[in-house]
Amino acid sequence: MRTLAGVDGCRRGWLAAVAHGDGRHELRVFASLAALLSALPADALIAVDMPIGLPERIRGPGRAAEQAARPLLARRSASLFSMPARSAVEAWNGPHGSAAERAAAHARASALARAASEPPRGVSRQGFMLFPRILEIDRLLRADPALRARVFESHPETAFAVLNGAQPMAHPKKHGGRASGPGMAERRALLAAHGVPAALLAAARPAGAGEDDRIDACAMLLVARAIAAGRARSLPEPPERDAHMLPIAIWVPRAPLCSAEETGLEALQTSDGAMMTLLPDTLLSGYRSFVQGRYLQETQTYRALARDGQTPETMVIACCDSRAAPETIFGAGAGELFVARNVANLVPPYNPDGEFHGTSAALEFAVQALKVRNIVVMGHGRCGGIKAALSPGSEPLSPGDFIGKWMSILQPVAETVAANALMTSGERQTALERISIRTSIANLRTFPYIAARERAGELRLCGAWFDISTAELWAMDPETGDFQRPLVDVEDAVI
Repeated sequence: MRTLAGVDGCRRGWLAAVAHGDGRHELRVFASLAALLSALPADALIAVDMPIGLPERIRGPGRAAEQAARPLLARRSASLFSMPARSAVEAWNGPHGSAAERAAAHARASALARAASEPPRGVSRQGFMLFPRILEIDRLLRADPALRARVFESHPETAFAVLNGAQPMAHPKKHGGRASGPGMAERRALLAAHGVPAALLAAARPAGAGEDDRIDACAMLLVARAIAAGRARSLPEPPERDAHMLPIAIWVPRAPLCSAEETGLEALQTSDGAMMTLLPDTLLSGYRSFVQGRYLQETQTYRALARDGQTPETMVIACCDSRAAPETIFGAGAGELFVARNVANLVPPYNPDGEFHGTSAALEFAVQALKVRNIVVMGHGRCGGIKAALSPGSEPLSPGDFIGKWMSILQPVAETVAANALMTSGERQTALERISIRTSIANLRTFPYIAARERAGELRLCGAWFDISTAELWAMDPETGDFQRPLVDVEDAVI
């Protein structure tokens, strides 16, 4: 994945909230922006809370970027400073040795700003204090034009307003120059809701960084994610350019991040006048969370998979039971597992009779086309299909058109287990769940191309059994067929 960073100025330089390409997250202070850029990969994408691009002349209340962003802020518009023309910023001659020198420099900058603006407008003291940082980033981007494709200006309160459903935050971030508890809390909650990891929101702050700096850097990280995912827009759109071809734009996530119009999931009106969504609400909500969270974090992975195709090393044959999802149990990301799910995770014997064979077709594709190196048959506890095999006359599974025929793959051994009076019903259930895994592996070896690749050492067949109630994963010994206790002590892991 591409490294992303959200950056905000702080007392000791620049605070970066970094999402590294290997999944790590960190907060780190850099003395200079050049040091930050040197510490990150050459393709890292950065969103920074600092103006980029300085017009030679200002027409109206600030640059076009500020004018385009201000309507989103409403009562929080004071957080967005109006930048003056380049001549005023480049007149900075600090650091200043005294308050009097600083006041005189501010007066000179304001005079230059008024001369280069229509209507004439000076420089606020807060905006004046940003001049050194503005010049720092300006010089870097002018010296290295390639940086303009991966360093983007944004603004935290504007981003918060967009992420908050096009509504400015209810509470100010600061009150009387100090952090506002309610304001910080609502921003922190919004960041968490949009996928900022707890590692960034709860970690100890680096020396020289305030809590407001952390909040703003994390907001910039969300903007960086949106830009990397192609789900951001510039204010104005398209960006303007200054005399040095630096872009003049404040970048924000698109609002909303996942709208009905963009996804094609808008509601329809039925013949009786009622409104109906095209998918269940829970799925729509989950999809929006995916788009706003995991997809934004892993956009480059998904794009690479779309471009290059899938190359999973392992196929998992699992039950379609909603409680035993292989991707969840194995913590797999996109493109890492090829999964076939059916009732009771069964593999039928090889039988090319021209009929419909979904599991066999999946096996053929996985082995012949994808060249997987492992096939894992994963059963699980409390399997409904296994229960039906042990009680073939029970309702509601029987009588039926398909399940009885499907479970007949296990019929001889199921009858033997069911007749074992020395076992409790729970023991018979677990025994058949594990026997079914061994049976499926034996059936895998009836497929000629699977047997050939296994003999050649190019394919490994494995068995696993997952206990839903304890989360224990048992692995099958390939020599004995016995299931070994899990290597991970779940209770210790939870504690």
